[in-house]
Amino acid sequence: MMMRKRSMEMKFKFIREVHNEHSTSFHTNVVVGKGEIDHYAPWLSCSYSEIRAKHGQTVADMVSDLRCVRGVHDIFVKPYGVSVHLNWSHTPAVRWDEKIDRIVERAFRQLYEEQFGASGKKVVVKGSPNPRRREFCTKFEVSKSLIEHFYRPLRVSSEEYLDVVGPDGAALVTRLMELPGVVEVFIEPHEVTVYIGEAFDWTERNDDGQTLEDKIKKAFEQVFGNVWFVTG
Repeated sequence: MMMRKRSMEMKFKFIREVHNEHSTSFHTNVVVGKGEIDHYAPWLSCSYSEIRAKHGQTVADMVSDLRCVRGVHDIFVKPYGVSVHLNWSHTPAVRWDEKIDRIVERAFRQLYEEQFGASGKKVVVKGSPNPRRREFCTKFEVSKSLIEHFYRPLRVSSEEYLDVVGPDGAALVTRLMELPGVVEVFIEPHEVTVYIGEAFDWTERNDDGQTLEDKIKKAFEQVFGNVWFVTG
């Protein structure tokens, strides 16, 4: 019954848009890239592990497979699609390889299963009039308790309340409190509210290129595995 409802609400879409014989864009209705746009090319230094850290393993595998196709020069990963460009100046001339289409479609279908299948876990990230606060609303249970409130630093007395939220919730709260800038965490069964210090910013990138929000998302993934995020 639930599977039928899911298919009515969200059917997988795969759209191929041909620009010319050397360039094609692929569009879908599932989240692909976790940035505005990311460009991957032979002359740009970006490792598999860096792509996986930002976009997840499925996208990293897709980019890696596309790079192995003869003639593929530029790959643009977008929130709901991918553009692939061949090296038109290559000698001898390269032709479009249908393998590209199969690689992209396979990746999009895998993302669909990850996001809308039984194993998919969705988190909606919401801002607030208070610039220090963000809410992370989940479609899966993160706490066994109605609501618990934690301050930085966690103390011995916090252990009783960590036990109440359950092992997953406790692991998440602990990881969040280890992040520089996080000062308070409220956790409910399907919502986590995070407060940061006055001198910190959600979108400022540190030396490793990650924002504080990126690190909070990483904490969710470390505890709950396959998680995908949308902005509410």
